[in-house]
Amino acid sequence: MLARGRALLARARFEHGLTSFTDALEMAHQLDDPRLEARALMGIGISHHQRNHDDEAKAPFERALELLRGYDPRLESVVHGYLGAIEQQAGRMHAARSRYREALRAIETGAPPNRAFLESTVRLRLAFLALDEGNPADAQHECEQAIVLAVEGNSRRLQGLAYGCLALTRWSVGQLVEADQLIAGSADVLAETSDHLNSGFTHAVRTPGAEALAS
Repeated sequence: MLARGRALLARARFEHGLTSFTDALEMAHQLDDPRLEARALMGIGISHHQRNHDDEAKAPFERALELLRGYDPRLESVVHGYLGAIEQQAGRMHAARSRYREALRAIETGAPPNRAFLESTVRLRLAFLALDEGNPADAQHECEQAIVLAVEGNSRRLQGLAYGCLALTRWSVGQLVEADQLIAGSADVLAETSDHLNSGFTHAVRTPGAEALAS
């Protein structure tokens, strides 16, 4: 049920994924398996979050965090990241930053084997937060760190996302040609990794007029 839910999330079938994760949660309760319960709750939270139902997403994430704290720093950092995203979308930037810092702390203290990948993800979240706060310099710094970590963690998808974020920092300061080159590269990498949702997004935000300026 967990694997089915994850596959449905990857295909942006969030409502169907929610059903699978809910079934997994019921099984976790029957088996008295807190690790399975935490993973199912994460899936439920992500399903709600992706459908912009953050009021329904927060409680499953918080419960998952209770089950994971001090037990699984990798998943703990992931949950803090999602809770930070919920705060950010609500405009609570200070609370979002605190959550992202907690995610980094879980990674640093737990030293999970995929540390570079996890930290790259959090650095990307911090970069988008800086953009939302109108601070492209900080966003660029976080993006550059995210790219280095993504390469170290052997994640082409995260590299593609970081290139897209870096493009937005260029766009925000009027560097349209460079932004367009970066966003085109981001779209190519994301398509290569079959992340069609974000690949489509990068195509949608390509800077108007940049191609004309480059020609």
